[in-house]
Amino acid sequence: MPADEVTAAITARSVLMEETVHMAVAADMVAALGGSPGASQPPGWGLGGGAEVAYGGSVA
Repeated sequence: MPADEVTAAITARSVLMEETVHMAVAADMVAALGGSPGASQPPGWGLGGGAEVAYGGSVA
């Protein structure tokens, strides 16, 4: 794998991990305030061509 691709992969993983922590902190804050954190489906990802993402899970 070329060095540029490795750098891009490491950066993408880092951003993903940070955003995962942000979601966990937000969910903890909602729970602390007596709410029920969750997501029934992810936001639109702009796949184009009318494609849809099959997603049956939830974040709790």
